[in-house]
Amino acid sequence: MAAPKPSPDLSVVSPDAHSVEREERGAARESDERPQAPTRQRRSVLIWLLAAVIAVGTLLFVKQYQRAERLAAQVLAQEAELEAASQQLAAYQSHLDSVRTSVGDLSDRIGVLQTLVSRDPLAEPEVPPGGAVQAEPRLPARLPVQRGTGVTVGGVLEGVETPSPPAVEEPPA
Repeated sequence: MAAPKPSPDLSVVSPDAHSVEREERGAARESDERPQAPTRQRRSVLIWLLAAVIAVGTLLFVKQYQRAERLAAQVLAQEAELEAASQQLAAYQSHLDSVRTSVGDLSDRIGVLQTLVSRDPLAEPEVPPGGAVQAEPRLPARLPVQRGTGVTVGGVLEGVETPSPPAVEEPPA
C-alpha cells in the first residue's frame, strides 16, 4: 500500500487561526450571556402573567359558582310555586266538574218541568201500550242550597222557587 499523497487543499494550521477561533467562541459566549439576562426577565414576567391569569380565573370561577347557587335556589322556589299552582288548578278542575254535574242535573230537571208545563192539566195520564201507568216525576219540596256558587246540590238555582201546578178542582160527577 502506498502512502497517501499530500493534497494541496490541506494546509497547516497556524497559531493565528487558533486566536481567530477563540475570539469567535468568546463573542458567541458574550452573545449567549446577553440574552440570558432578558430571558430571566421574560421568565419573571411570564410567571407574574401566569399568576395573574390564574387569579383572574379563580375569581371568575367563584363568581360563576355563586351565580349558579343563586340560580339553583331560584329554581327550587319556582318549582314550589309551580307545585302550588298545580294543586290550585286541580282544585279548580274539581270544582268545575261539580258545577258541570250540577248544571247537567238542572237541565234534566228543567226538561221534566217543561213536559209538566206543556201538558194539558185536564187530560188523562197517558197509558203506555203495556197497560201500566207511569207515575209522574215529582220534585222534592225543597232542595238544600249551596251558598256562594248560585247552584244547589240538587241543581236548582239559588233563590229560584219551582212553582207547584195549580190545584184543579174536579167537577162533580
